[in-house]
Amino acid sequence: MNKHYFKQTIVPCVLLSALAGVFTGVLIFIFKSVSKLIIEKSFEIYAFVRENVDYLPLLFVGALLVGLVSYAVVHYIPGCRGGGIPTAVAILRGHLPFKWLRTILGTFASSIVTFAMGVPLGNEGPSVQMGCAVGRGTVNAIGSKNKAWDRYVMTGSASGGFAAATFAPLSGILFAFEEVHRKFSPILFMSVVSSVAASFTITEFLCEVFGTETALFHISLKEVLPLKYILIVIVVGAVAGAFAIFFARLYRVTDRIMRGVLAKVPRYIKIVSIFFITSVLGFFSPDFIGSGHDVICEIMCSTAPVWYLLLIYLIVRLLLLLFANTAGITGGIFIPSLTFGAMLGSLMAKVMISLDFLPEKYAPVLVVVAMTAFLAASSKIPMTAIAFSAEAMTGAGNIMPIILGTAVAYIIVEIAGAESLTDSVIESKIHTRTEGKEHFVIDAHFTVSSDSFAVGKELRDILLPPNCVIVSMEKKELYATLLNDGDILHLRYKTYDHQETYAYLVAIFGKQPQSKIQSVHSGDDNYALPEI
Repeated sequence: MNKHYFKQTIVPCVLLSALAGVFTGVLIFIFKSVSKLIIEKSFEIYAFVRENVDYLPLLFVGALLVGLVSYAVVHYIPGCRGGGIPTAVAILRGHLPFKWLRTILGTFASSIVTFAMGVPLGNEGPSVQMGCAVGRGTVNAIGSKNKAWDRYVMTGSASGGFAAATFAPLSGILFAFEEVHRKFSPILFMSVVSSVAASFTITEFLCEVFGTETALFHISLKEVLPLKYILIVIVVGAVAGAFAIFFARLYRVTDRIMRGVLAKVPRYIKIVSIFFITSVLGFFSPDFIGSGHDVICEIMCSTAPVWYLLLIYLIVRLLLLLFANTAGITGGIFIPSLTFGAMLGSLMAKVMISLDFLPEKYAPVLVVVAMTAFLAASSKIPMTAIAFSAEAMTGAGNIMPIILGTAVAYIIVEIAGAESLTDSVIESKIHTRTEGKEHFVIDAHFTVSSDSFAVGKELRDILLPPNCVIVSMEKKELYATLLNDGDILHLRYKTYDHQETYAYLVAIFGKQPQSKIQSVHSGDDNYALPEI
């Protein structure tokens, strides 16, 4: 092992990533413990008010005050607005800037406020976002603010946050490749595995020390679905895929309403209104509020509500989640998405059982198939969804029905050309950030320097800036698969902050005393290149 490999690969992708994983594991353990306590107290308060209606006005006043607190946090710390996973993915892809310490504090505080009132959002998204921020903080504190290491360590710690929140380490690893960067890279694999292993281990250790529950769900599929019911699995997968398409389109409609029709309504009114509506719904039934974890457990224990109530809960929770997310309330949509899948699967099972197409004992299997299929289709993460089903929902014994249902749902959304919910949220965030700003389309030739991060790595290992493509490459060794000192890359990229993008590319490829950088639109004043 040479000195350069140790410094530019082992240090960031193993040592720093593992350290960030340890920090992430500790933070997420604390976050989950506090969240659980707050959620339990919240449901107790709702139960108390249902039995003592005289306190109802106090519940509503409390909802308004908590809503104002939520608004204050997201107003002063915009980085913690909306879904945690889409925000983290946007950061890891290089689309959004953020301040790591403010993001941790704001996301933690704002999430607790969300859970206190029962807004139907989960804690896994904030866990991923805080894990991402921990990675940035680790690089800044220990890695000398090395921009080249930043996104690798952050990817690892974000995946570590996912694993610590869900206790599904394999899903956390797949999440990095399938959801975040949508490619496999050996260097990324080193970062992600190091961080996930450290995060998961420290979280499990702390859970054992403090006697905290580790499993996300207590689901036990005792029955294995026979092959003769496989057509029912295909139908469930098709319905889950269709519902995922509807979900994605409804998100776009909701987003347009919030940014168009309701654009002039102050954000604090939107947020406070959602908290107030949540308190009203929570007073009538606990199944309207919360992340949906308890709803999933009820369904899997065969204590689901009658079909018409289940349908009402599904519609109301869906609308409340979408308006809460687009309003900027902090919280995750991962567990709520599983809840929608569980409700859909339960409805389908009820129909199949009533028609004598399926024995009742196989209903839980259909529910898990629907949960996995809807998660895979709505977020376009089929491998992560299948792995999560096997890890967290004991679906390994029914893996083939789960794979088939997931495949059918995913194929349907692909044929329909539906966008994943994550991408829709990211697009909205990017639009908000860049609206009215001037962008530059730039040609640049970067020569790989001998001491740079890029030396000794494959092209797939390099996390380029967003909207950046390699036009051509001049290699000193024609058939070499690794980048070497003196190789020249011709890049073309679009950026809203040329100085920042250039600094990041220099961190990757080294200083460029003779680099040639020019605007592609050099004759257009709208694309004038700022001085470096």
